[in-house]
Amino acid sequence: MVAGIDVGKKAHYVSINQKIKRFSTKDPNKLKKYLKEKGIKDVILEPTGVYSIPLIEKLYKEFNVYVVPTYLISKYKGNKSQKNDEIDAKILEMYYYTKEKQFIKYKVDRKYIIAKRLNLMMSERESLVKAKTREINRLREELYVTDENTQDLTKSKLIKYALNTENSLLILRAKRIQNLEESKMLLEKKIKEYIEKHRFIKEQIRIIMTIPKFSYFDACIIISKIIDVKRFKTVKEFKKFLGFGVTKEESGTSIKKTKKIISHKVFKAKMYMFIIRHMQKSGDNNIKRAIYYYKYKYNNHFKAVMKVAAKIIIRIYYLLKNLKKYDPAIEYIDRKTLILVREIIEIENNKITNKKTKKYKNNEKILKALKGNLIIYTN
Repeated sequence: MVAGIDVGKKAHYVSINQKIKRFSTKDPNKLKKYLKEKGIKDVILEPTGVYSIPLIEKLYKEFNVYVVPTYLISKYKGNKSQKNDEIDAKILEMYYYTKEKQFIKYKVDRKYIIAKRLNLMMSERESLVKAKTREINRLREELYVTDENTQDLTKSKLIKYALNTENSLLILRAKRIQNLEESKMLLEKKIKEYIEKHRFIKEQIRIIMTIPKFSYFDACIIISKIIDVKRFKTVKEFKKFLGFGVTKEESGTSIKKTKKIISHKVFKAKMYMFIIRHMQKSGDNNIKRAIYYYKYKYNNHFKAVMKVAAKIIIRIYYLLKNLKKYDPAIEYIDRKTLILVREIIEIENNKITNKKTKKYKNNEKILKALKGNLIIYTN
């Protein structure tokens, strides 16, 4: 038998045979006892971060707990019903019976708990970073009113400047920034100590960090989300899980429409910044090449960045799957496009004397799109 549980802040709703029972979050042991009495073996729920992890920790040792991604439940539910805790619990139970064979990869184990604890710490770190950035921006704005020269000051100099003023509000804000920085550093130390204790996380982070400009904490975010790459049979599943994919609405043999998966917004933002870092002079030329090509193709900077980010996600999947280090020689665009771009670069740099070749004539548009950025490709 299976139980569908809709996890909430104040209460959990349990559906068994489409009958609902409400349990307070303060006493999860009652819920556990109820499941045992009903002879439940499998439990299905959606991930709800802070609220679901304590319950999962209570249940996973005695029950088969499956945590199914929200986008799959949303796809199954469609627009048939509005948000309702009782209905959601029933839908979770129904979903189990329709997709029972696909549930193995969503089963909770010790690795899941370890990774989710890391995920909570990473979320806390992100909150501290955002709070600190917000306070620094406010401090900069407040100081700019009195002294325009403060606009160009670095963060540390800005804080020192504020502390030396006689304005109590500015001093208070500067001290708040210092406190946030101290809290962040303590948390980062705690995260590193936690990772050192768990080898499977440490190894995966080490592999991801072989990718140039991939920071330690960005790698932590990935691992805290995916837990273990072995959970994913295909790279498509991996991409979809991280929000780099589309879901299809099908009717019979026809596809009605496709819809982008909206999940892991923090991770997407990190990937975006990772690509932007590579657009600088010291960045990976292969990534730059791909960005400029897709920028021309889609005429959209963000779409181009996300396209390359998706390709990096594919690379990460295979790196973790095969336990191999990143190879910077591998391109992010297909072979034909790469040859085309390289030929255009050679023409632009006067390495090919005959500029009126057929290839050049056919690809003048690409040349115009890439012009001004070609010099970065020369080896």
